[in-house]
Amino acid sequence: MNNREDIIPMIEQDNNKIIIHFMWVTSEQLVSSGEILNAIKCLESLIRFREDSENDSLGINNNSNGGGGGDIDYQILHNSVKNQEEINQKVKNRFNKKYSKEIIKFRLTSLEEAITRIKIAELLFQYTHNFNDARYNLEKSALLLSADQQSTNSLELLCKISFFLIEIFYNGGATNLVKQEIKKSKRYAKLLNSNEWMLYFLIKESYIVLKSNTINNNNNSNTNGNNTNNNTNNNNQLKLSHQSLDQAIQIVNEKLNSNPFLLVLLTTIKCHYSIMHFDYSTLNEMLEYCFKLLNEMNLKVSEFNSDANKIPEFFHYLMDGFKSTNSIIQQSRSTPIKIRDSILSFKQLKVYNNLVYIIYQIRVGSFKSIDQQIQNLQIDLQELFNYLQLFNDGYINIINSPLSTTVQLQQQQQQQQQQLPQSKDILAIPIFHLTCGPQYLSCVCYVICAIHSRALGEQEKAIYCLEKSQQLIDSQLNFIYNSSEANTTPQQMKESRALVRLKFLVYENIFYIKITSMELDQSFQQIKNCVDIFQTYPTLFTDGAESTIHYMSSIFLQSIGDFQNSKNHLNLSINKCTRFDTQIQCITRLIFLNIYSGQIDRATVLVNDYLSPLSNHPQLILRCTTLLLEGVLLLYNSPELAKNKLRECLNLSNNQIGHAQLTCNILNQLAKLYISLYPNLNSMPEQTEQNIRSMLDSSLSLSNILNDLNGKTSTLNILSNLPNSNSDSIRNEIKDLLNKKEESISNFYSNSDKKQYLLNLLKLNK
Repeated sequence: MNNREDIIPMIEQDNNKIIIHFMWVTSEQLVSSGEILNAIKCLESLIRFREDSENDSLGINNNSNGGGGGDIDYQILHNSVKNQEEINQKVKNRFNKKYSKEIIKFRLTSLEEAITRIKIAELLFQYTHNFNDARYNLEKSALLLSADQQSTNSLELLCKISFFLIEIFYNGGATNLVKQEIKKSKRYAKLLNSNEWMLYFLIKESYIVLKSNTINNNNNSNTNGNNTNNNTNNNNQLKLSHQSLDQAIQIVNEKLNSNPFLLVLLTTIKCHYSIMHFDYSTLNEMLEYCFKLLNEMNLKVSEFNSDANKIPEFFHYLMDGFKSTNSIIQQSRSTPIKIRDSILSFKQLKVYNNLVYIIYQIRVGSFKSIDQQIQNLQIDLQELFNYLQLFNDGYINIINSPLSTTVQLQQQQQQQQQQLPQSKDILAIPIFHLTCGPQYLSCVCYVICAIHSRALGEQEKAIYCLEKSQQLIDSQLNFIYNSSEANTTPQQMKESRALVRLKFLVYENIFYIKITSMELDQSFQQIKNCVDIFQTYPTLFTDGAESTIHYMSSIFLQSIGDFQNSKNHLNLSINKCTRFDTQIQCITRLIFLNIYSGQIDRATVLVNDYLSPLSNHPQLILRCTTLLLEGVLLLYNSPELAKNKLRECLNLSNNQIGHAQLTCNILNQLAKLYISLYPNLNSMPEQTEQNIRSMLDSSLSLSNILNDLNGKTSTLNILSNLPNSNSDSIRNEIKDLLNKKEESISNFYSNSDKKQYLLNLLKLNK
C-alpha cells in the first residue's frame, strides 16, 4: 500500500510543506504571544476548515471528494492567506502571480496530520482543561501512525503520544489506563532503541505504582482500619516501584556508561519513595552513594568554571543524549546554550537531593545533624534563583548575594559571560527540572527551617520563617489567580494545590508554637484555619489532614483541662490516621493523658502493645519517646530500670535528636526519679542534689527559651521540693504562672462559641 506522499506530485508536495510549515510556525508565534486559542485554531485549520466570519480570517472550502484510504483533501484560497502580516515574504513573491485567485489543493500525509494533532493536544493539555479533546487528538494520531511502527519518526511520535496520554489518564484517576499506556510506551521505546524514553517511562511507572497504592491504602484505612494489610501492601508496592527504578539504573550502567547525573537522579528518587513508605533499611547507603557522586560532579564543574574547555563528561550526555526526544530543540540550540541548560539541570538535581536528605533526617528526628544541610540547601536555592534570574536581561551576570564574596562574583561573571550567549530570546530548557516553581521551593525551604528551629527551641526564628512562608504562599496564589483571570493552566493548578497543602502545614506548626506558650486565642485560630482549608479543598487532603485537625484539637483541649474530650479527639485521630508515625504520635499522647488521669494500668498496656516494639526503631523520636514513657511507668516500681531507660533517652535526645521540649521532659522525669530515691530529702548527698539542680536548671532554661508555660511550672514544682531552695520565691513564681494560665483559660471559656466549635469538630466530615 502506497503512502500518501507517494501519490502526491512533487510540486504539490512542496506547496504542502510550505503551507504546513507556515501554519506550524504561525501557531508557535501565537503561543509565544499568549494567543493560545488562536494557536489551536490555526493548527485545527490544517485538519478541518470552516467559515467563521467573526474569528477566522481564512476563507475555507472543504473538498469532499472522499479520498479513500483516509486521504484528507483541503482547499485554501491563497488570496486570503497572502494578506496575513506574518506570511513569509519569500513565499508571497513566489506564489503571488500564479495563485493570486486560484485555489491551492493541499493534502496532509499521515505523519503530518499526526504531528499536527499532537501539537493541538499539547496545547490543550498545557493551557486548558479540555483533556477530552486532547485525548481524542492523541488517540487519532496513534491510529494514523499504527500502520507504520517501524520508522523512527513514527515511533518517536508514538512515544510522545504516550507521554501525554499517561499524564491525561493519571490526572483523570484512570490508573488502569495509565498502566496499559505505560506498557505500550515501553514497547515503543524498545523498538525505537531510545534509552531516554525508556528511562522516562520506567520512572513514571515507578511513580504510578507507588501513588496508586497510596490512594488505595488511604481509602482502606478510612473504611476498615486494616493497618497490617496496608503495611504489607506498602512493602509490596514499594518493591515493585523500586524494580522499575532498578531497571532504569541497569540501563544507565550498561548502555549509558554509568552516567553519574542519572545515577544520582534515580537513586534519589528511590530514597524519596522509601521515605514516603517508611522504609529506612537502605537509605543511609543510597544517600552516601549519591553524596559521593555529587562531590565528584562538583569537582568536574569547578574545573569547568576554571577552564571552559574542560566540559564535564556528564554534561555531554545532557547536551547530546536527548536528541531523539528533543531533536528540533537540539538542532537549533548552540553548544553554549546546551551547557547553560546542563548547569541548570545539575543545580536543580542538587536541590532535589538535598531536600530528600533533609526530609529523611527530619522524619527520623535527627535535627542536630542537619544544620549544615539546611545551610547547603539555602545556598543551592540561592544559586538556582540567581541563575534563573540571570536570563531576565538576556545575559549572565551574577546577582549580588550575601552567599558570595566579591571576588567570587567577579570570577563567576567573567566565566559565565564567556560561556553563555547573550540573546534575549533564548529560554532555559533544563534536561531535569523540578516541576514546582521557585516560589514554592522558597516556601518549602522556610517551612523546613521553621520545623528545624522549632525542634531546637528557636521559637522566634521558627515564627519568622512560618510567617515569611505564609506571605510567599499568599502572594503566589494571588499571582496565579490574578494573572490567569481564573483560567488557570493545569500546571498552575498543580502548583496552587501544592501551595494550599503547604499552607495547612504552616498553620499546623504555628499552632504547636502558640499552644506551648498558652496563647489560646491564636492557637484556636490556627485550628480554624486548618479546618477552613480542609473543608474548602477536601480532595487535596487524602493523607491525614482530618487526623491532624483532631490531634491539634486534642492538644488544645488537654491544655485547658478538658481531658475527656481530648481523649475523644485522639481516638478519632487514631482512626483517621493513614501514616504509621502519626498514629504512634497520637497513641503516645493518649498514654500521657492516661498517666495524668491516674490510669497507669491502661497506659502500661498501650506502651507494651504499641511502643515497646519500637525500642530499636530507626525513627529516633519514636524510639526516644518509647524510652521516656517506659521510664515514667517504671519510676516507682523499678527505679533502677527507670534510671537506665531515662539515661538512654537523655543521651539519645542530646546527642542525636536535639529536640528541646523532649529534653526538658526527660530532665524533669530524671530529677523526679532521683528525688524519689530519698524519702528523707535532708539525707540526700550533696553531689546528688547538685546534679538534680543542674538538671532542673537546664530544664528551666529550655522552658524559658521555648516559652513553655506548663513545662516551666512543672520544673519549678520539682525544684521547690529540694532542700535549701528558696521555696517561698519559687512558690510565688509558680502561683504567677498558674494565675496566668487560669486567666488565659478563663478568657477562652468566656466565649462559649469557641468551646462548642471544638466539640462540633468531633463530627467533622461525618
